This record gives sequence, structure tokens and C-alpha cells, in this order.
Amino acid sequence: MATINNSKIQERIASEAKIQLSVDAVPTQLAEKVVPVLVSNPLPEIKIEYDAASNTTSSIIMTTSTKKRTFLRGASIAVSKDASATSTYVRVSIIPKGSSSRSILYLRLETLTAVQGLSTSKDFIFPIELEKGSVISAEASTGTSSLNFSSIILYSEED
Repeated sequence: MATINNSKIQERIASEAKIQLSVDAVPTQLAEKVVPVLVSNPLPEIKIEYDAASNTTSSIIMTTSTKKRTFLRGASIAVSKDASATSTYVRVSIIPKGSSSRSILYLRLETLTAVQGLSTSKDFIFPIELEKGSVISAEASTGTSSLNFSSIILYSEED
């Protein structure tokens, strides 16, 4: 039988198998009945950033880490406006790694009627790696009208 001598692996087995150390010992030998399964590509921790603004032209949702790699996994924007707002828009922009600023979500409002709760969102099947230390921002054109918008960003980080 093979023996597990690595204390970090033993701690991980105890933690993930929810072994009560006061009752049972952590298995240290591999046999037919004890087969550890280690996930080689664990799912990343998904983090959320939220920002809301009223009657402004731009807001910073977040700034990416300067040390870790940041991957955009999803985004959404929602907007409401009063009846006097015409030709207004709201967009979310990112800076992909090795590129310049790009709009990833965009809502344009043309009508002379009030709009409540118009929204759009995207989930990225293939996450977009972002430039380190770059800004994810929301931008709007408000003119003289009342315009409120909010943005949600889903992202993950890797060392």
C-alpha cells in the first residue's frame, strides 16, 4: 500500500472529507477502499462587483489587480430614464489583455418616454483575460435628462 506523507494533502483530505479529527484518524494509506480524487482544474472562485450611478457620464466599476490575472466571466447593465432623455446610451467597457478599450455591453434609448428597468447581460463561455491594472467602467450620455444605471461584473483571478 502507498502511504500519504504530505501533510498538506492529509489536511486537504480531512477538510474536504469532513473527517472529525476527535473521532477518526485521517487515512494515510491508499488501498482499494480509500482512493483520493484530486481535481486538476478546479473551478475558479467567481467574484462580483456592483456599481450604480445617477446623472453622471462615467463610473469605475472596478480596477483589475496589478499582480493577478483577471478574467471577465459575465456582465450586466440596467437603466431607467425620464421622458425628456433622448438619444441616450449606457455601455460597459473593458481593456482586454494586449488590446485597447472595448465596449462589451451597450444600451441605446431613443424614445421620448420614460423607461424603467431596461437591462442586458452576457455570460462569457470563454472568459476574457483583462489587462493588469486596467479599469472596467460604465459610461452614459445623459444630456439634461435624468438617467440612472447600474452595472454588475462577474470575474475571477489567478496567480
